[in-house]
Amino acid sequence: PRKSKTHPNPKLTPKQKRENRLISQVRVGIEHFIGQLKNFGALTIRFRNRLNKVSDQIILVVAGLCNLRNGYEVQ
Repeated sequence: PRKSKTHPNPKLTPKQKRENRLISQVRVGIEHFIGQLKNFGALTIRFRNRLNKVSDQIILVVAGLCNLRNGYEVQ
């Protein structure tokens, strides 16, 4: 149920609450990972040339470094 003028405080079913909790847990993990990516200086500089392939590779390398720091194994 959505919030509206006729239903200002709709009640969620237990199933909807469980689904919201699962979604929020995944979202928080993703937001933390994006925050870690932003801590790397290579992602904060602006590329003046058209280096789409290079910037994609930099993002992949930084993501790999974050995964290693967080204890994920390389497969």
